[in-house]
Amino acid sequence: MYTPDILYFFAVAAIGGLMVRKAYVLQSTYGLPYLHSYTFFLVSWNAYVLFSIFQMILAPRILPEGTWNQFVQAATPLFIMIMAVSLYFISSFLAHLSGSPLTRLYKIVFVVIWVALAAGIAIANEQLEDSTAAVTRIMSLLFFLFKSASIYGWILIALIRLRMAEDRIKRRSLQIFVLLLLAGFFLFDLAVRIPLPAGLSRFDDYLISACQILGTCPSLIYLGRFLRRHALDRPFQEPRADLKTVLAPFGISPREIEVVELIMRGLSNKEIADRLCISVDTVKKHSYNSYKKLGVQNRVQLSYFVQNLCIGSSSCLPGRNSLPSGGARPSV
Repeated sequence: MYTPDILYFFAVAAIGGLMVRKAYVLQSTYGLPYLHSYTFFLVSWNAYVLFSIFQMILAPRILPEGTWNQFVQAATPLFIMIMAVSLYFISSFLAHLSGSPLTRLYKIVFVVIWVALAAGIAIANEQLEDSTAAVTRIMSLLFFLFKSASIYGWILIALIRLRMAEDRIKRRSLQIFVLLLLAGFFLFDLAVRIPLPAGLSRFDDYLISACQILGTCPSLIYLGRFLRRHALDRPFQEPRADLKTVLAPFGISPREIEVVELIMRGLSNKEIADRLCISVDTVKKHSYNSYKKLGVQNRVQLSYFVQNLCIGSSSCLPGRNSLPSGGARPSV
């Protein structure tokens, strides 16, 4: 009887999970500070969507008749706090994206406002039975104002601050990303404020949750493409002379030195393959050979090893005391 609604719930959960996984992959691949907040925003925003679906679609069908209103009143403070968490992380993300992380004062004021709002609604639901409708309308208005200020205010701030970015391509791309984010939130608000025609009104809640979850997809997809393109567009430089000098005595070939150089700059295997016009398997082979020759196990060890060599590069130059007679490779 409730199978379509349950399937819809799990379909939305699956879409949200894929989005969070995509954001986490971007965070792990590129390591940019603002991606942490963005990932947490998607987690909390998707939790908010699922909670909405349960409250508005599943609960009326599952709960005993006449108990749904009591459930909504009891769950509203939790509903508000989940929204507050998602708004905090989107604010933090946009602040980091525009180069100015949230201040401690802002964090304190933000927490105080949202805790007070949730507590006010909880008290109104329990103690002000005669004026609950009026108080709820006031609280709903405050909720809308705080939500809009957190989302649209920070989007506006981000767009203004991004105009001062020196890199024209990066500035334009991030502005497009923020505008896509704005369009997603606007689509969600539009679905909430404009009801469907009378014959389709029963699908209102489905439309709202669909807009809520799908509205953030275009910006996420665009962000992934931008980060990959930006990584590939970093100006290529030939391996530094000192890097060639310190690695050549270890038997590292010129091509392997190029791969090591790009690894040191943080490029992935796929990005290195695209840059050098070779296959990913070839990149892995050159990486493995370099690791073996240098006696390291992974990229982190490689980075520390090469940096230490470059710091003391004078001891690794041919003809100095680091090379055994006969040109044998130095031990690691």
